[in-house]
Amino acid sequence: MLEAWKEEKRRLIMEFIQTKMEGIFDHGMNVAAETLKEKIKDPYMPQFVKDFCDDAVDAIWPDVKMELKDEILKGFSKEQVIHHGEPACCGSCGPLAFWRYSLLPYDRGFWRQLRNPIWWLFTLASCIPKWGVMQIVYILQFIMIDKSDEFQLFQFIVMFKSLQFFTIGIVGSVLGSVQYYI
Repeated sequence: MLEAWKEEKRRLIMEFIQTKMEGIFDHGMNVAAETLKEKIKDPYMPQFVKDFCDDAVDAIWPDVKMELKDEILKGFSKEQVIHHGEPACCGSCGPLAFWRYSLLPYDRGFWRQLRNPIWWLFTLASCIPKWGVMQIVYILQFIMIDKSDEFQLFQFIVMFKSLQFFTIGIVGSVLGSVQYYI
């Protein structure tokens, strides 16, 4: 009984502290928003550019405020278990899971990917425009990804389009310019 009473008091005190901190945080963030609006304006800016800067800060500030509040108040809430969902069918297939995770990991950043030799193999192979190597690599990648996973689909589309822009757009423009002037 005493333990339950202590736990209830602890919970009430934590709620009180969290409420007070939210109020202080909201006031501080509002002051920071106004300060930011003033600091990004140059006295020589035209008025419409100053208004645009104010509108941009007003548009993104609620998201910034929410993210910061979540991070600051995270210590006051109990740790939540992240549920990654049920594995997809064939998700437990060893080689397929290995390739998926090597090419499109959900929890690795760019710099960690640079240390993965399988990622380098596919990335360099996808840059070879001759003999249909690039197309074969992307067809294999499309076959291997889990179509129900939005992250993998989005990453595949972005990688494919960025490589298309680089190989067809930039390289094609440079080659065309060089051939024209030679």
